Amino acid sequence: MRSRMEKSTGKDARKLNIVTPQGKRSSSISALCRIISSVGVGCALIIAAHILADYTLGLSPSTSQLASAAAVVVVAACAAGGDILIGGVGARQEESRLRRRILGAYYESSGLSRHSRNGTQPSDLVTLMTDNAERFTEFRIAFLGTTVAAVIVPFLALGYITCAVSPLIGVILFVAYPLVPLFVHGFMKLFAQRSNESRKERGILDGQYLDAIRNLSSIRLLGAGERVEERLREQGERNRGAIMRILAGNQLVIIVLDGAVGLLWICLSVMLAYWRLNAGEISLADALTVVFFIVLLIEPIVQVSGFFYVGMGGLAAGRHIKAFLGIAGKGFAEKESAQKNTVYTTEKKTQHGACAVSGGISVTNLSFAYDEVPVLKGLSMQAQTGERIAIIGSSGAGKSTFLSLLSGDLRVSKAGAVQISGIDLADISRGEVYALTAVVAQRTWLFSGTIASNLRLASPSASDDELWAALQYAHLAQEVHRMPEGLYTNVGERGQFLSGGQAQRISIARAFLSRRKIWLLDEPTAQVDAVSEEEIIKALAELPRDITLIVITHRPSLLTLVDRIYELTDGKMHRIDAHQASMRVEAEQ
Repeated sequence: MRSRMEKSTGKDARKLNIVTPQGKRSSSISALCRIISSVGVGCALIIAAHILADYTLGLSPSTSQLASAAAVVVVAACAAGGDILIGGVGARQEESRLRRRILGAYYESSGLSRHSRNGTQPSDLVTLMTDNAERFTEFRIAFLGTTVAAVIVPFLALGYITCAVSPLIGVILFVAYPLVPLFVHGFMKLFAQRSNESRKERGILDGQYLDAIRNLSSIRLLGAGERVEERLREQGERNRGAIMRILAGNQLVIIVLDGAVGLLWICLSVMLAYWRLNAGEISLADALTVVFFIVLLIEPIVQVSGFFYVGMGGLAAGRHIKAFLGIAGKGFAEKESAQKNTVYTTEKKTQHGACAVSGGISVTNLSFAYDEVPVLKGLSMQAQTGERIAIIGSSGAGKSTFLSLLSGDLRVSKAGAVQISGIDLADISRGEVYALTAVVAQRTWLFSGTIASNLRLASPSASDDELWAALQYAHLAQEVHRMPEGLYTNVGERGQFLSGGQAQRISIARAFLSRRKIWLLDEPTAQVDAVSEEEIIKALAELPRDITLIVITHRPSLLTLVDRIYELTDGKMHRIDAHQASMRVEAEQ
């Protein structure tokens, strides 16, 4: 993916800003908390040095010293907790915003043509929205601010030593300090290639795995299961090897930084303190302060050690996201800004001037093959605006392939014609095809975040009232009202806090929010219980009649919703009546 996208975007992609003002604010506040925490630690160390020096002279610590030490420790602890909390929460919120931006750019862009070598595959999109988005926001929001703070803190400590303890010691340490970042930079250059290799192998594995899942029916038909399994096993082993190499390199870096650099700083600080103490220039308390301040002086080394786990992956993920948005997201930020001040309309226009309002579908003599094995053979079908059409057929007959061609996941060639709202799908980009239909699949992908953030993937500018209206259509509003935080209830990782039926109805609500007039439903009740199935059927039955439904199903209950039923056999469709369809479906169960 890097070779396709990064080379295409060049300097424009590198200049693209993908962090929101809210994210920058969270990072800045987190950094400020880190500095306050470190200053508190520094004050506590100074007090501890004076108490210890007094103790060697037989003096007991005063009440004011103990009270001051306790106060600064409390301040330092509270600030450290704020750093962790604000950075973590800010990273998760920024991750949600970034996912929405990536998905919106993917659907809205005219720059992602299926006919070009820059076409982004579904596996690329999943990697961008999950692994890359998480790594980048964790680095940029939760890690970078504290890293900058960790670099600032030693200068504050050295400033105190220079002004309040010994100018000579402070100057020597100031001169030696820049050697650390130079040393770190050299190691970063040394191990950057291993990090890139690991990401490349992981991206290849992601793509192969998703392709295998998507084409399970074809793999079974072709008897290619063992070959695909072996290919995945080999790529998995290459990915494992790349991970082991980068982990080994990271461990070496950490050992060198913690051991060599840290030890050098300790030795230098102790020798300088002892030298000036013997010379009578500084007191025992000052000498102990210099030694204790080693904790603050080596703080960047501890932070940089983590950089090789968090930072390098985050920087690379940011490059991938910028490269993608450099192609897909041109003008999308402006569209998002304009949407905030305008009412969302249902007329979704394409580059060809047509719009997705009519909702008609025309399929004529459509053929499709996987690796020269025909799946669809001269298939034809017509659907008028507002019609409900069901497609049944045995597993592997090509139903999901047909739906993928309508939705844009598979390319429509000139071997037949598919028109949606009068637009030939073979003549427009994938982003334009996506803008014509809404898809409700067997399983709904939910991202970590709230119900509201998952719904706004379909309409970033939607108000809370619009979200409630969509949930009402999906027969989910009452259940969400009963949740602790309503729309802003967290769904958990991959929606683990919701039932399968609730997740599926969120998918229906998304489709409604998209305002698209053609819905493609691939076994929408296959993974839910009987109660949830009933609610989903009610929701679909109550949809406005200007929405056209194409439903693939093996469930007799869904057949009651439709106006016409087609059976897909031997690559072609023929119409059958409801009684025949019910018998076919029940026989397969």
